[in-house]
Amino acid sequence: MRKQIRGWVLLALGFGVAVWMAGCLAYAQQPLPSGTYYSPETNLETQDAAALGSAHKTIGLAAFSLTDEAIVKVLADRAAHGVEVFIYLDRGELQAECRGDVTCARIPLHALIGLKNVQIRVKQSKVLMHLKSYCVDSGLVRDGSANFSEQGEARQDNSATFTAGAGGTKAFVAKFAAMWARPDNLTVAQAVAGT
Repeated sequence: MRKQIRGWVLLALGFGVAVWMAGCLAYAQQPLPSGTYYSPETNLETQDAAALGSAHKTIGLAAFSLTDEAIVKVLADRAAHGVEVFIYLDRGELQAECRGDVTCARIPLHALIGLKNVQIRVKQSKVLMHLKSYCVDSGLVRDGSANFSEQGEARQDNSATFTAGAGGTKAFVAKFAAMWARPDNLTVAQAVAGT
């Protein structure tokens, strides 16, 4: 009986590892972006999904707007695979997108609220947090004018620049850490409720 239970445990662990590897491989098959891309000539969602999907440890994302369903799905997937996801949002834009609903049920961001391995903070000040940037595993930074929305990624005239290496990531990591550490940051519910 003990051998049979041990066999089932090993099978379950093996299945879990296989699922995790399949998730990693789905993103690993896409080449990581490098350089500058412009929309609408290039759908920036493809580059963002590949870059975010390559995360193994952390994602630090500063988003003026985060309504692109595909991007939210990649973030949720990475969090489900143990990646720590830190999201920093603009208060005014979040209030406009959630329209008074503290659960933000009408927008894709709802899927990330309260999800294991996902932390979300919102800038308290009404002075815009206008970044559209992220860092993956402290090794790849994306910056540009494109919001993380379907319009911003695919239809509007926007750009996204991807930089790899310590030199390109150090400044963003420091900026993100400073924003994240602000003592007056809000939760999503506090920001939407206007407290």
